[in-house]
Parts: sequence; structure tokens; C-alpha cells
Amino acid sequence: MRSIQFSFAPGTTATEQSQRLKQVSALAGVAKVGQLDPASPAEAVRQMAFAYLRDDADASEVLRQVESLPGVRSASLPATRQLP
Repeated sequence: MRSIQFSFAPGTTATEQSQRLKQVSALAGVAKVGQLDPASPAEAVRQMAFAYLRDDADASEVLRQVESLPGVRSASLPATRQLP
């Protein structure tokens, strides 16, 4: 399963983050969303989130849509990993 990583801008409240996660989960091709560790004492970690994509998803389109949401600072596709 492919995924994208994204982070919220500093100062984005927990309520706003929850709203954005709901918006991302409603995008075509998204199977599941979540935050890395919403209870972390480190703000930078609380701002990190991910979305798992369905196999038929257009990853670049989902990425573009996530990046366009208010309060999202950045979004990226993780590097492709290959077994040796």
C-alpha cells in the first residue's frame, strides 16, 4: 500500500487538524488517514500525519489536493524502497 506524508503548519489547532484529516480521508483514492503521534510532547511530531492510498489511487493528484488544504505546510511521497 502506498502512502503520502504531510504536516500541518505551526499553530494549526487540534480541531483544525482533525477537520483537515477528515477532508483528506474524503479524497478519492485515500484508504486511511492518521497522525503520527497526536499526544507527543513535541509540537513538530503532533503536526505530522499520513494517508494510506488505495492501489488504484493517483498519488500525485492526492498529493496536490492535500497540499492545497489550508493549514497543511507540506506533503510528500515517501521514497520508494526496494528489497535487496
